Amino acid sequence: MSSFSRALLPAGSGPELAAAVTAEALGSALFQLVAGAARADASGNSAALTGAPSLAPFAIMAAGYAALSSALRPASGGHLNPALSLAAVLGGRLAAASFLAYAAAQLGGGVVGSMLSSLTVPGARLFRRAGAVGCLAHPASAAAAGGGGGAWLGGSNLWRLAAWEGVSSAAASLALLSHASPAFVALAFASVGAAAAAAAPALGDVVGNPVLVLSPAVAFGCGWGAGPARWAGQALGAAAAAALA
Repeated sequence: MSSFSRALLPAGSGPELAAAVTAEALGSALFQLVAGAARADASGNSAALTGAPSLAPFAIMAAGYAALSSALRPASGGHLNPALSLAAVLGGRLAAASFLAYAAAQLGGGVVGSMLSSLTVPGARLFRRAGAVGCLAHPASAAAAGGGGGAWLGGSNLWRLAAWEGVSSAAASLALLSHASPAFVALAFASVGAAAAAAAPALGDVVGNPVLVLSPAVAFGCGWGAGPARWAGQALGAAAAAALA
């Protein structure tokens, strides 16, 4: 079996699983550290989307993900994302018994990465929103954003955010399940995120990765409000991709 195929079919138990979840935890911590810093301004606070979106954060996150996923793929598949691991389970590429271990390692590693931001990003302060790094903003209301929205979900843009997160997760999951290289998986995340930022800046950043939502929320106490909508969209996107692959 090739190393690529083996990476998509890690063992469900034993030393191989231990090595795989360790790789996922380490990779997720480093990716969260890079992703949070990519979106931080000089004071350590998460940069707000104003006017035309900058492509720099998406490019930095894509490069970081591609490098880390490539390095860790032989050990674990290099998912660094519970949504991708879910797609791998549903697509028959990952043992179902391994999913909870993968997800726990990815989310736990991400929280550690967010906490390390307090040491690497000037102005960052743990458990303080004023010095938060990598937090994802709650989307503006539809009225404030100049859209319709109606009464669904309180007239907010949460459903639009969930839809974009689903598209991001589905695109990356399809790339993973089609045996694409980590660079193409990273490109899927970056392109959808950049498209969402350009088309609907009031939604905030679209990341397609539960780790990037939960980690700063735990470390800095921010971004909880839109978390459920993001996670639902990401999970549905992963499931849809697995059904299509």
